[in-house]
Amino acid sequence: MDRPLSEDLLIAGNQRVVEREYWLKKLSDDVQRGYIPYDFPVDVRKDQMIVCDLFTLPQPLAHSCHRLANGSKNNLYILLCGCLAVLVSKYTSHLDLVLGAPVLNEAPVADLLNLVIPLRLQLQESMTFKQLLMYVKAQHLEGVAHQNYPVEMLAAQLGSKAAISTFPLFDIVVLLEDIHIQQFFYKTAPALTFSFRAVDENLSIAVSYDSALYEKQTITRLAQRFIYLLGEMIAHKDDGSVMDLAIAKPDECHSWLAPLDRTAVAFPAQATVTQLFEEAVALFPTNIALQFGHERVTYAELNSQANRLARVLRARGIQPDAIIGIYAERSLEMVIGMLAVLKAGAAYLPLDPIYPPDRVAYMVEDSQVQSVLTQASLIDQLPASLDRLLLDDRHLYQGVDDTNLEPIHNERSLAYIIYTSGTTGQPKGVMIEHQQVARLFRNEQFPFAFNEHDTWTMFHSFCFDFSVWEMYGALFNGGRLIVIPRTMTVDMSSYLALLKQERVTILNQTPGAFFRLAEEESKDDQPTLALRYVIFGGEALKPGRLASWSQRYPQIQLINMYGITETTVHVTYKEITREDIQLDVSTIGRPIPTTSVSILDARLNPVPNGVPGELFVGGEGVARGYLHKPELTQQRFIPDPFHPGKSMYRTGDLGRLRNNGEIEFIGRADQQVKIRGFRIEIGEIEAQIMKFAGIANTIVLPVEDTDGEHALCAYIVVGGTPGDQSELALKLKEYVRQYLPAYMVPAFIVPISELPLTEHGKIHKALLPDPRDVIPVSIGYLAPRNQLERQLVEIWAHILKLPEDKIGIHDRFFDLGGNSFSVIALHTKVQETFKKQIPIMSYFQYPTIVSFVEHMQQMHDDHQETDLSEEEAEPEEMYSMMDALTQLAEAE
Repeated sequence: MDRPLSEDLLIAGNQRVVEREYWLKKLSDDVQRGYIPYDFPVDVRKDQMIVCDLFTLPQPLAHSCHRLANGSKNNLYILLCGCLAVLVSKYTSHLDLVLGAPVLNEAPVADLLNLVIPLRLQLQESMTFKQLLMYVKAQHLEGVAHQNYPVEMLAAQLGSKAAISTFPLFDIVVLLEDIHIQQFFYKTAPALTFSFRAVDENLSIAVSYDSALYEKQTITRLAQRFIYLLGEMIAHKDDGSVMDLAIAKPDECHSWLAPLDRTAVAFPAQATVTQLFEEAVALFPTNIALQFGHERVTYAELNSQANRLARVLRARGIQPDAIIGIYAERSLEMVIGMLAVLKAGAAYLPLDPIYPPDRVAYMVEDSQVQSVLTQASLIDQLPASLDRLLLDDRHLYQGVDDTNLEPIHNERSLAYIIYTSGTTGQPKGVMIEHQQVARLFRNEQFPFAFNEHDTWTMFHSFCFDFSVWEMYGALFNGGRLIVIPRTMTVDMSSYLALLKQERVTILNQTPGAFFRLAEEESKDDQPTLALRYVIFGGEALKPGRLASWSQRYPQIQLINMYGITETTVHVTYKEITREDIQLDVSTIGRPIPTTSVSILDARLNPVPNGVPGELFVGGEGVARGYLHKPELTQQRFIPDPFHPGKSMYRTGDLGRLRNNGEIEFIGRADQQVKIRGFRIEIGEIEAQIMKFAGIANTIVLPVEDTDGEHALCAYIVVGGTPGDQSELALKLKEYVRQYLPAYMVPAFIVPISELPLTEHGKIHKALLPDPRDVIPVSIGYLAPRNQLERQLVEIWAHILKLPEDKIGIHDRFFDLGGNSFSVIALHTKVQETFKKQIPIMSYFQYPTIVSFVEHMQQMHDDHQETDLSEEEAEPEEMYSMMDALTQLAEAE
């Protein structure tokens, strides 16, 4: 790209300063490199393999281009460059992009500092054909006028990180051979080069591309769409916005919908959750249905207990669609309660006692529950004004008829309500019906072979819909469901021991949690697990990381799934093959039976293959809507234009259809983010932070924590001294914990004096400090006083990636950036160092070094390893522990 020059040429005078300021201003804010999404992941270890394919424009179109250019090659270039910019914008869903433009060949190459310059184009949705050409021409002339500032130095000053190291500011170069210097390649070629040639009245395109990044059919389709769009632009040059023009024929776009529509798959339309469970009871009455610790019940016993409680509820006047809260710890009674509510004809609302009291109170009030089932140890946490029934009071339904009830509900009755994060500062309840759950497991093309010999674990909180898959996947098929104690969800070694001992066959995990489990399992000399399926969901999976696991357990089927609470747990299915692992390409596969996925543009038109669009989910899994929120329901659950009379859910997720017919997940189109499997509305967190006194402004962003995992960082605008700011940040974290679940509490809180803004008034995210570079707030720093404390400081520093002199013995592990995944690493390291078996709950109950040392010494004095699993932790530690329950998505 840039030719090596002597140092004196790089030392310019005033003109150099002017040009530097121009480029820094031009490219300072959140600029997007123009690129076409790759078919293969970037691998810096691979050499480029540049391939060139030639395409010829139809003669009438070429003639029209020459006529519009009025004999000017420069005008012709502007036309072609503008068309390519619109095409790239549609491929990336970005109006703001940068292309590479070679300088004109008017001067000798030796006299030029840059041979190619960045051309930033900020397109507008309303831009007409004439406005586009005038704008591109003006930006190009501006760039050429400032072409003598070294682009490589500019990239370094902007902090640009290159996917293609020599071209950090753009991936695509566009040139017209007659007017541009073609010798711009230095070291490495860009990922894509569009080289146009005009001979007489003809026009051709030579597309050079890196075959390590793109498939040939992608490039062929790209060129065809460029030609089609160019024709549309010229044909409609006097009509409206160029951004409204299609890049492919309508019939081509609609043809891509068919492979993603599986709504025609048959399923038992009248089936209910209770019916499917009772069918399993009839088939497998003596099979163990449910297990918690040493307690076990058969299908017949479970059904009998659920029937008794259901009759008690029915006697209280319960009607279909009534909502019954379940406020219970993990236990047999929790599951019995859910089944009883359904058998009574009502819908259950799970309420996790680990949630902040204010959040539980809001859910109870907003849902207008008729009654709440709870446990004796929790009843005092609920208002006495509620109708409360004790799940663990066997006298409640002693002597009650235990036969199946005559149903008063049907397939369209509500089955459960699950609350998800909301943009307004409060969660929203998703209403799921019986049929939507039933068809998930019963349809003519069900891809799994679950049976009565399977053992499942209910690992996830019943407040998140993956527990629906875990629970009914077992209980509809005669399998055994093991309810996992809360303490075990943060202790992978204990969980692994249970998987081995109980011969678990079906495992459901987020990739992040699974890889920690796999690391623990790899310590065994021989593979000992009895798993048949590992089902991933909740966050992006990198198949390449499964290589060692796949070699160790080649017989286990690995399945990647994408799911959304509003469309009943799962939407797509992808069986991971050896080829997927080798290529390390992650897709979410194809829709599951009875479901459709449409990839649409902002105007709800289907996008062509390879072009990103928003994912809309249709079919029989689409929820009824949001409880008591008709306006929001109308916004997100919209009429399905491809299935009259049906609705589809606007996910806010972006995806594209790959050449192999599978969907690639790209990211979010809105403020929603995903942290360890949980979809979170940033607005809800920001709204809660702004209620805290002393906060002038805030922005919450997803970042990487010290383990390289996704985390949240809250930048808060506050006044005062650094000490005042530190104290306020600590108090803010404690405040937020009182109102939000732990997975929504920012791992980092960074006080700043003001939010940096771009020239356009937007938040200049690049100028915000990296939270990993900001030393966390410390509570009255006190250095370690003895060898044991020094050893623990050293271990903490290693795990948290912090300097040892910044860790005081009174600091809390979780306030320094620790989470429940890093505490597992801490647990392992401490046991290896001190050769002691220490309960993992100790780290939550004794979160400072000084308290942990006292605990260890007490254990030594007592000559026994105290089992702390039953002791009650402080609320903030319990909320931190809840972070470990973020294992799988409740997707929105």
